[in-house]
Amino acid sequence: MAKSLPLAHLSGISASQHEWPVLLECASPKCDAVKLNELLRSADWTRLLLLVQKHGMVGHLAAHLHELDRDLVPRE
Repeated sequence: MAKSLPLAHLSGISASQHEWPVLLECASPKCDAVKLNELLRSADWTRLLLLVQKHGMVGHLAAHLHELDRDLVPRE
C-alpha cells in the first residue's frame, strides 16, 4: 500500500493559494489542459500532492498528467 504524505505542510488555506485552482481544474468535468498548464506554473508540487492526496484527487490529477507540458511535471 502507498505511504501517505504528512499533512503538516498544509498549515493553512493561504499557504496553498496556487494549488487550490489546480485541484479545482482537475475536478472540472471539462478540464482545460492549457489552463491547467498555466496554473501549474505557479504551483508548489509538494503542496499540490499533499492537497490532492488529502482530498482524494490523486486519480484526477494523474488522469491529466499526459496533457501537461512535461517541463512542468517534476521527475521525482
